[in-house]
Amino acid sequence: IVKDLVYTLPKLLEPEECAEWIAKAEAAHFEEGDFVFKVGYVRENTGGKRDSATMVAEDEPFSQSLWARMKEHVPQRLPDGREVMGISNKFLVSRYRPKQYFAPHFDGSGLSQGKHDGGQSAATIVLYLTDDFEGGATHYLPGPGSEVPHPVAVTPARGAAVVHRSNTVMHCGGEVESGTKYIMQVGLIYTRNESTPPPSSIEWAVK
Repeated sequence: IVKDLVYTLPKLLEPEECAEWIAKAEAAHFEEGDFVFKVGYVRENTGGKRDSATMVAEDEPFSQSLWARMKEHVPQRLPDGREVMGISNKFLVSRYRPKQYFAPHFDGSGLSQGKHDGGQSAATIVLYLTDDFEGGATHYLPGPGSEVPHPVAVTPARGAAVVHRSNTVMHCGGEVESGTKYIMQVGLIYTRNESTPPPSSIEWAVK
């Protein structure tokens, strides 16, 4: 979609897996509120920039299974020389109902621990768990600090994913008009080197 910055991965999840994750998240109880997770999963109020429900799940077996499906389809080396390590085992599941949205922002890039110790998230994988809703596209936007040259919209397709770089790609979740949108996010981890940006949290396009 945007060379080296934004790309899609179709049919990563089976419909049954999408349904299982939605049921798992609902059973665990979503956390409603106007907040985002900063580094270390510390909650921070957004001042109206995000409106949805969220839950965090840790699932190492699923992480391994998902990585096996996608590892041949992601950049093995970034332009700055960093090499891919894998994906996190922590998944962020979000639910968007009508009129809910996520304002333009840049994702953070946290340090990895455990099996990818020493690595750092360099991209975000957004998995679409539903597509039977109106609105709610993922929009990639140009602007100060963004390497996106022109606006691009990704229409959610159940089981598919879109992957984007963390610090330099401005994006937003469009307002849901009807139905319920469920997505799941996970970090794509790369090695670190002297050119790696320091760990960061989400940055808003408009402060």
